[in-house]
Amino acid sequence: MSPVFASLSLTAALAACAMDQARGPGPAPGLTCAVDLRADAGLVSLTARALSPVSSLAHWGLSVTSADGAVVIDQGGTATLAAGQPVILSEIAFTGNASRLSTDLTLTVNGLSQDCPITTH
Repeated sequence: MSPVFASLSLTAALAACAMDQARGPGPAPGLTCAVDLRADAGLVSLTARALSPVSSLAHWGLSVTSADGAVVIDQGGTATLAAGQPVILSEIAFTGNASRLSTDLTLTVNGLSQDCPITTH
C-alpha cells in the first residue's frame, strides 16, 4: 500500500469516528416504553412506563386527548432510568370513554426519540 493511500485511509477512518462521536451514542438497545391503558365502569387509568438495560437520562412527553375535547392532558419531564429497573413516568385516572382517546408517549434518550406503544388491559 502506498504511503499516500495509507494516509488517506487513516484520515477517512478518523473522520468517521469523529462524526460518530459528534452525533453521540444512540438509545440503549433494549430500551422499552409503553402506556398501559385500563378501562372499567367508566374509569380510565393510564400508566406510562419505561425500562432501560443501562442507566440513562430520559426526557418524556405524554399527550392524552379525548375526541370531544373533555380530556386534554399534556405532561412531560425528565427521568433517571436505572439499569434494569422499571420506572413509572406518569399515572393518570379520570372518568370517560377509553375508546375515544388519542394517547401519545415519546421517550428521548441521547437525543434520539422513540414512540411508545399503547397496551390495553
